[in-house]
Parts: sequence; structure tokens; C-alpha cells
Amino acid sequence: MKIERKAVISWKATSDLSFSTIVIDAAFKSSEYFECNYKNQKNELCEKTTIEILLTAAYAPDLRYDELIFFETAEKIEKIYKPFEHFDHKSLSATLYCIITNQRKIIIQSERPHPFLVRQNDINSLSVNAIIDAAFLHPSWDLSKGQRISSAAAVQPSGTIYQFNYSIYYFSLSQSFVPVQQWIYPFALKAAFILTDHCDFDNAQKLKIFLYGNNNDGWAGRGLKITKGVFTLAPLPGEERKNDSLEDQPYAKLIEALHKDGSEIVPHALKSKGQLSSTSFHKALAILTKLYRPQTWIDHGSYLKYCYSQGAKENPDYMLVNSLKQGGFNNLWSYHDVNTDAIDTLNIFSARRFGPRKIIMKIFRNFFTGKWLIAAHYLRSLLHRGYKKNIVTDFLMYAMASTKGIFIEWKKGNRNLFKSLKIFFSAMGRFNSYRNNIPVPYDNKDLLQYAPPLYCENRMPFPESKPGDMLMFSTFETTHLLDIYNQKALDNLIKEYGTHIGHTYILNDLPYLNHIFSGKSDQMKLSEKWIKFTALLSDYVNNKLLWNPNMGEYVAHIKELQNVCITYVAHNKVSIQNGNSEAIEGYTIIIPAVYKPSGYLNGLLAEAISTDNNYHFFVFDVQPGISEFEYLSSN
Repeated sequence: MKIERKAVISWKATSDLSFSTIVIDAAFKSSEYFECNYKNQKNELCEKTTIEILLTAAYAPDLRYDELIFFETAEKIEKIYKPFEHFDHKSLSATLYCIITNQRKIIIQSERPHPFLVRQNDINSLSVNAIIDAAFLHPSWDLSKGQRISSAAAVQPSGTIYQFNYSIYYFSLSQSFVPVQQWIYPFALKAAFILTDHCDFDNAQKLKIFLYGNNNDGWAGRGLKITKGVFTLAPLPGEERKNDSLEDQPYAKLIEALHKDGSEIVPHALKSKGQLSSTSFHKALAILTKLYRPQTWIDHGSYLKYCYSQGAKENPDYMLVNSLKQGGFNNLWSYHDVNTDAIDTLNIFSARRFGPRKIIMKIFRNFFTGKWLIAAHYLRSLLHRGYKKNIVTDFLMYAMASTKGIFIEWKKGNRNLFKSLKIFFSAMGRFNSYRNNIPVPYDNKDLLQYAPPLYCENRMPFPESKPGDMLMFSTFETTHLLDIYNQKALDNLIKEYGTHIGHTYILNDLPYLNHIFSGKSDQMKLSEKWIKFTALLSDYVNNKLLWNPNMGEYVAHIKELQNVCITYVAHNKVSIQNGNSEAIEGYTIIIPAVYKPSGYLNGLLAEAISTDNNYHFFVFDVQPGISEFEYLSSN
């Protein structure tokens, strides 16, 4: 039962229209950009393939691995399937395929969460395809030139190493193989719900209502967490003030209460407006870091030189990424929201492209009920999520964005129509300098299908992340909170085993949003819909259906899981190698629900802690080093 394997590496330079290929028919191959080492280790149970690519020149990589596997004529492929259909590279998981032939069972498994696909070509052959790196795996934006320019296709220096591993396991038809998968959530929790909140509209009055509600029915005291952005510094005398900061004592006391309640308090930059000197930047960052030990940075503004989108990583006055690492940060956000609207799904792992039906319905419903500003904002969302851009949609988007400042002034009582129109048309005159025609180095369809929500800040794909790396994350922009967050949306998130990462402005009460408040400013209170949602969210979290970490906790856990490797040592036994220096509490593995919910962990009986329609969930603390899980293999 021999097989024949033919593998190639494909690559493309940024300026190339098509891929070049190199056949891997020996242990070592080279091209103008890289050297490739190919290893294929065999034993009685499996073949492990290791591809190591060393860049020998500076290069913005677009690298693919493709292999054809041919069976002998007498061996026929009968079935190829994924036993864990909910999990793949987008959900930050290794991918596993089962192949049934008329002579044996075969498992093909990636070691880390590269985009990985196994497909049948004909009755005697299949193909293995993997994306090692591409621009759409790490979307990012440079705003330093006054325009939104993609920086996803970053040039990696000579000496950069990529590694891709996968294994092929062989079992007889008589052996009852049971697939095992690492679960990405701790303690068998079914989904994750994370909010990262921007403080552009914060003040003490609204924050107090958010925390405590109308009658102790707010966010606080429910066992819920949020990653709450704050400004450390207040405006200087003479500078515009539109929000509170940690230098405002009533607001600072409420933020301290939120922190004690379990939430993560993080810098949304360090000041609402205005540049900071190197000394002021480092002093303000040190103050917030000492107070709250945040792990998350959220960029703010489109001109602040100390922010990531303005090139602060390399700016010697700030050295932002190094400064954040020294302060214990592990992740940052800088202006990337997914194209999917959260009104369609909360699940950031979803690769489904939704139509505009729900948003169009919201436009008409709000328009015909007199909520014209909300209808207009939904139109903005429809244009913003569009996969094809042109000058008309860009102009409409720019025009809508330019009205926000007018709404803010009118909210504060500064209702000077002539001045507002002057500001608006002045902004319109700057449209040509705002818009750019520089192409994005990927197709949005690839972004939707392949991009995970976490990736390396240095534009390496997530599978290449190492323990000390800073990660970036994507978000859903969630503005109309009362339309987005409800029981149906949460239930679907749990059903899909998804992760939600919201980019919110929870305290924004401007009239173009369906926000969480009701009543005028002097009689403001929480909306009944929001009170109902937070009660439901609390119930799901406290009843162990939903994981509600802050962003720093989520990233730390996912990074730990990348140092754990599951390999098969027999048809009914796996080795779990924890490469971390400490145990992972609540580590969870799953097997399909059609099998028995029992096994042995290091020789001791282990029963599934829970079971749903799809999987059995086994939970234990996995210690550093190697553990073995043996399962009862008859179904």
C-alpha cells in the first residue's frame, strides 16, 4: 500500500502577477528569495513532513505549499471528511482530516493553525494545500501620510524563518481510531465574548450609569469583564475637552471600581487630542501601567505621532512596541475591523459572506419610523462593509464621517448652523487629499476566508508566533449596540463555538446610534433592552456557557495553546506535549460525540465533563512536559 508524493513551494513577489514554483524533490532547494529544507521522517505509524524556509533576501512573502499524494491503483479513496468541522486555522486551531480508503484509515493533521486544506482529486489521489504566508493573514494600516494605506505586505528581512509541519497517520480498517482535538476555550466553555471599548465619548455621568444602572442593574457586580480604554491625560488649558480622563477624579474613581470588578483598564492612546513629547508619553504610559497592569493597547486618532498607525514603533521618541513589551503588554489594536457586520453574526471566525438584507431592513425601518440619522448611519455601514470600492462610495463614506463633529457640537449645545456647514464643506474640500488609489495587496474574499483574528505585529502569520511576540487583533465595529447584542445573537455564537471581539463606543449617546441609554441628558438612564442583555450575558457567563475574558487574558491563553502539541502514538492514544513552563488550568480536549465519553489521562480514568450534540469535552490541568490521553476506542 505505497503512496507517491510530489510537493512544490510556490511564491510570488508583490509586483508579480502569477506564482513561481519550485519542485521539492530533494532535501534542499533554493530560489532568489529563500532556501527550503524539506524533511520527511517515517515510522510504522506516521510520516511527519517539515518544511523550513529561510529567507535569503529581503522579501514581502507570498508563500504556498502544495502536495499531490497518489495511491496505488488498487487503493480507492472512499471518503474525506473533517471530524471537527467547526475548527480550522481561522479559529486558531490545527486542522485534522480523516481519509477512508478501501484498505485503511488515514489521518492528515497540521501541527499549527496554518490555512490547510486536503481535497480529493480523483479516486486514487488527493492534494494537500497550505498557505505559509500572505498579506491577507495580517491586515494592518499606515495612517501616517494622511491616508489609509495597507501595510499588510511588509518586507521581511533576510534571515527570517518559516516552518510548516504536518503528519500523515496510517491505521488499519480494523483499528477503531478516535480523533482528538485541542479546544481553544478553557474549562469546556463553548464560546468567547470580548468587548474592547473606546473612550472617545466618556464622562463620569455616563460611566456611572453604565456601571450601576437605574437600580444596581448595570454592568458592575454581574461577574462580567470588559477591556475598557481610557485616556490617562486631560487636555491642557485652552485645549478642547470632549471627554473625561484619569485626571478627572470622579471619572477615575469609577474606572478604579470597574477595575476592581475584574475588568482590564487599558490605554486608548494616552490623551484625547494633541501630541506628546517623549518624556510625557513614557511618563503617562508608566502611570497607567503601574495602576492597572494592562496587556492591551488600543490606538486612537489619525494623527497622534506616538500611536502605532503613525509609525511609533520605529519612532525613537516612543519606540511604542518595545515600550509596551517592557510594560507587560501582549497585544494591540490599530484600525482593523472585519468586513462582516456584527448584525449578521458575532462570530469573528466566520468565513461566510453575508448579503445586505438585514442592514437594508434596518435602514428602511429606521427611516420610516423617523429615525433618519440612524438610517443614514446604517447606510454608512452598508458602504463600509462593501467588498468593492469606488470614488462614489469613498466620497459618501467621507461625507458621513465628516458630519460626526457637527453632531458632537450640537450635542454640547453649540448649534450654529452656519459654522457647522462651513466646517462640513471645508472638510469636503479635502477629500482628494484623503482618498488614495494605492491598491490593497489582497482580495477581501481571501481576507474573509483565511485571516484569523490574531496575528503577529511584525506581519508574520499567527502560526509563526513565539512566546515574546506582540500580537495584533481584529474586531467587529459594533455601534448600534441594542440591535447587535441580544439573546439570538449570543445563542448563535455559542452554537458556532465562536469568538466575538467587539470594538465599541458604549458611552456614545449621539443621535445617529441605537445606543444603550434612554432619556435626555438630565434624565438619562439605561435602556431596558441593555439591562436585559447584560442580565442574560451574566447568566451565560456564570452558568459556564460563555467565556468572558478581557482581551489580554484571551491573547495570553491562545498563546499558551500554541505551545501545546497533540500527536498520535497509537490508534487509541495521543501524546499531549505542553511546551510552556507552567501548567495550563482547565485545558480542554474534545472527541466526537458518537464515541464513548471515557478515557485515561496518564493512566487514571477520565470522564468527559460535558457533552453536547457534537463533542465530548475532557478538562484537566495539563502539566509542563508530556501527558498521555488514552481513549476507549469503541463507539
